[in-house]
Order: sequence, then structure tokens, then C-alpha cells
Amino acid sequence: MRCTDQSGCLYVVEMQMVDQKDYAPRAQYYSSIAKEKELTDAFNVLAQSNWSKPELESYDRYLDNIRSQINQIDTAEAKGEAKGLAKGLEKGKIQIAVRLLKKGTDINIIADLTDLSIEKIKNLK
Repeated sequence: MRCTDQSGCLYVVEMQMVDQKDYAPRAQYYSSIAKEKELTDAFNVLAQSNWSKPELESYDRYLDNIRSQINQIDTAEAKGEAKGLAKGLEKGKIQIAVRLLKKGTDINIIADLTDLSIEKIKNLK
């Protein structure tokens, strides 16, 4: 199996046939000395190839759960960013309206420029 790390170094992982009893300790040893994520991932794939069907199904459910949690976090972050942006834009419009009011600008012009309602602008006075 060929793996390339982030700096572009190429690693070759050799696969050998071993007795079932020797496999797990060897995989754990090589995985423990692998420093690059790609190598660790490769050893994990090799270890998974030795799993039983119930173990693989359990692992798939685990990965599905992790993906679901990541998706929920990403969705919450996106909603939070959108909400924060909307609040910031509203605050900016209000600040501009206040400055325009201080300069004596007509309320209708301020409403047109800021997209704020006339009622909201009147409440700023």
C-alpha cells in the first residue's frame, strides 16, 4: 500500500500473510510507531480487514454517529454565523441612521438608504 504524507514523502506499507494469532500484536506495534496520519490510517484499514461482520457493522454505526455529530456542529456553526452577521448588519444600519439623524437628514431618505422602517428610525431619536 502506498501512502503520501503532507510534505509529499512517499511510504510503502508491505502486506504479509501471517498467522491469525500473530496479526493483532504486529498491527498494534506498527500502528504505534507510525507517526504520519496516513500510515496510521493504513494500519487501521489493515486491522479492520481482520474484523468480524458484527465488529465491522458496529464500527460503521460508530462512524455514522461521528459523521452525524460533525454535521450537526457544522449546521449549528453556520446558523450562528448567519445570525451574528444579521445582527451586525442591523447594528451598522442603526449606527448610520443615528449619524444621519444628527446631521438633520430626512427620515424618508434615511429609511431608503438603510432599509430600516420609518417607525424604527423615529424610535432612534
